[in-house]
Amino acid sequence: MPFLLFVATSIVTYTSLKLYKNLNANSTFNESAIKKFNSGSSLPNDINTTRNNLTIASLSLFFMSIGSIFYVPLLLFVSIIGIIYTTTSIWRNSYHSIFKEHQINWSVVESVGFPWLLLSGHYFLTALLNWLSWLSKEFISEFKILGQDLRRSFFKIFGKLPTTAWLENNGIELEVQINSLTIGDIIVVNAGEIVPVDGIIIEGNAYVNQYLLTGKFQPLAKSSNDQIFASNVVITGRILVRAEQWGTDTVVAKDMSMYDFRNKFYKA
Repeated sequence: MPFLLFVATSIVTYTSLKLYKNLNANSTFNESAIKKFNSGSSLPNDINTTRNNLTIASLSLFFMSIGSIFYVPLLLFVSIIGIIYTTTSIWRNSYHSIFKEHQINWSVVESVGFPWLLLSGHYFLTALLNWLSWLSKEFISEFKILGQDLRRSFFKIFGKLPTTAWLENNGIELEVQINSLTIGDIIVVNAGEIVPVDGIIIEGNAYVNQYLLTGKFQPLAKSSNDQIFASNVVITGRILVRAEQWGTDTVVAKDMSMYDFRNKFYKA
C-alpha cells in the first residue's frame, strides 16, 4: 500500500508539473495571452501567483508522500512549510471576504479547514487538498484568459465599430463622422445597429447585447438614464444616447488597445 501511494503521488506530481510547463510554453494559455489584458487588470498577477503556488503545492505533496512513507522528518517539515506558504493568500482572501465584503466564500472554508487538518495531524490529506485546490484555481485562471482572448479575437474579426453616427438635431437626424462629435451630442441608435459611443440613454427602451464588452451573451434591458457603451448591439428598440466618450476613449477601445484600436477600428 505505501508503495502504491508513493507511485500514485509521484505520477500526480509529475503530471501537474508537466501541465504547468506546457501551459507556460506550448498552449494558447501563455504569457502572450496574459499580455492581452489591459494594464489596469490584476489578473496577470493573480495567474502568476496561482501558477507558482501550484508548483509549490505539487512539490509539497511529493515531499509529504516520501516523508510519510519513509518517515523523513525533514521532508515532512519542508512540505508543511510549503503548505503554509501557499495558504497565506487564502488567509488574506478570507480576511478580505469577512471584514471587507462581509460574506463567506470558499476561501473562508479553506482558511479554517487547512489549519484544522494540520493541527489534527492529517498532513498528507492537507497536502493533497492543498494541491487539488491550487490545481482547480489554475484551470479557472486559464479559462478566464481563454474567454477573454476569444472575445478579443471575435471583436477583431466581427466587431468593427461604426465610423459614423446619426446625430439628432432639432428632430432631424444627420449622419456625421464619429470624430466630429462633441460631448453632450445626442445620437440615435436603432435596432440592429452597434452603439458607437459611451454615453447615457436619455430616451427610449431597448434590449442590447454586450458580448463584445463583457463576454456575456444574455440580452440586457436598457432604458432612460442607463449607461450604455460602444460595441453594444441594439437587438430591439430605439434609443437616444447623450455621447460622453467615443473613439479611443471608450471603455472597449481601452480594453482592446492591444489591437492598435485607432488604426484598425477608426479609419479617418
